[in-house]
Amino acid sequence: MEEIEEFERKHIEAVVAIHLSSLPTDLLPSLGKEFLSKLFYPAVISSKYANGLVYVIDGKCIGFVIITYDSTKFLLEVIRSKPILFFSHLLRYTLSSLENFIFLIHLAKSLFTNKSEKGFAEIYVIAVEKSCRGKGIGNTLVNASILQARNQGRLGIRIKTLITNYEWVNYFIKRDWLKTLEFTIHKNTYVTLRKVF
Repeated sequence: MEEIEEFERKHIEAVVAIHLSSLPTDLLPSLGKEFLSKLFYPAVISSKYANGLVYVIDGKCIGFVIITYDSTKFLLEVIRSKPILFFSHLLRYTLSSLENFIFLIHLAKSLFTNKSEKGFAEIYVIAVEKSCRGKGIGNTLVNASILQARNQGRLGIRIKTLITNYEWVNYFIKRDWLKTLEFTIHKNTYVTLRKVF
């Protein structure tokens, strides 16, 4: 039996495992399993500015999506929930390589130059267990995100992804999402796509 459920504490372990294996080079997994399981995902559950949905088959979580309604305020919630844990992981990541340090400088700069569109929800993280890809689970999670955003009274929804993620970018374009912004963080160029309701 398949279903979409609200993200709860009982899902954290499975969501962290999917996140680590599906997106290992992204910033959040790079901060470590403890960061995700003890800080980031508990903050999602208690957040006023984010929520999550999980795709479950026979009681097993095999995919998830995190939706934010104000990414900056959500990030502040994450930091405030356990500031020492947050900054210790960030410092460890920053000091592990010059490349990481440079990336974080560029990321911080982009937070101030790429302003969020007011009234839009954002697909902040979405991932499906590798063995379950190609079965429409990602599509189901995107559609559930759209429904969540509409139910929250949002003007629309957006997602940021690497511009070189051609399959993912084309997925959204085929579904009438529009490219609205391209920006570079260090060596990577990202694109924002959005759907207006």
